[in-house]
Amino acid sequence: MQKEFTNDLCREKGLSVTEKGKHFDGTAMKNGELSAWNKDKYNLLKNDQKKSFVIDCGLAVMDAVQASTSREEFISGMEASGWRTTWNQRKHITFENDKGEKVRDSNLSKTFNLKISKEDLLNEFTRQAALRLAAAGAAEKRKDDEQRAEKQAEKAKGDYEEKKGYLTAFAVFGIAYSCVATIFTATHSPRVIADIQAFLLFLWDGLGQLFEYAEMVWSAAWSLQEQIPFQVLNTVVPGLLAALGFLGLFSGVLALIAILQYVAGKFYHKTFADHTSLAVALVTAAALIWFGDDLSIPINLVVVFALIHGGYLLIRYIRLKLFGKFET
Repeated sequence: MQKEFTNDLCREKGLSVTEKGKHFDGTAMKNGELSAWNKDKYNLLKNDQKKSFVIDCGLAVMDAVQASTSREEFISGMEASGWRTTWNQRKHITFENDKGEKVRDSNLSKTFNLKISKEDLLNEFTRQAALRLAAAGAAEKRKDDEQRAEKQAEKAKGDYEEKKGYLTAFAVFGIAYSCVATIFTATHSPRVIADIQAFLLFLWDGLGQLFEYAEMVWSAAWSLQEQIPFQVLNTVVPGLLAALGFLGLFSGVLALIAILQYVAGKFYHKTFADHTSLAVALVTAAALIWFGDDLSIPINLVVVFALIHGGYLLIRYIRLKLFGKFET
């Protein structure tokens, strides 16, 4: 055989023997890597790739193949890269650039170690189409899954809101009914009525005592008129001092009480105002009202309520300092 004789002759002369899948110098080729059986052509491609139209055509083919799923898409891709493609009944495909330089598929197959015959390209187009179809199917499935998940989440949210609405309405009705029943019981409880009246009377007595102190300041200031020798001043000065003293003491104490209530209320709202505190207050009030007549505690029920709720707040505050915010 001529090929075997030539190979034996090359071995006798110490020359390399060309093998399929290897470069001119005998090194192994990878898919898409440059190759050339002619030594001059090999050196040209190896050392001057940027200036070779063969390299340019090969790169354009590889890009077009990766982006094509049909013969028409491949031809359009090559034309976008500046190469006209002649793909007809002839055995080989020919590519031609604007300069008239032509490259055949067989030349590129050897140069780049690529399978780009007509049959190979059509098989690759089929594979690319299947991949693109699979990717589109996966994307569509992912989109359907996301839409299905969103619908399920919306349905679950709607069901939750509906159930929450029912529970809230039931709870509000229950609390309203309990409050009405408790108030009705309170109006018919001698102990509760007596203790509330006593507590209000205590507050009224305190206010009256404050008024008496203010009146004493008024009287003390007005008595200064006897020590002022001038007829007009002995009326104006004591009158102003009496008014200022009376209003200052009375309104000052009331303002101090209002400020303390505001500060305490703000602290309570920030730290303790939640459903738990409301429940404790309502349950405590209801228990004292419903069982007040049977209790033998010698303490006003309003004070008992304040002590119980104050103890609860103290426990909450200690827990807050030890373990952080109380979650309800």
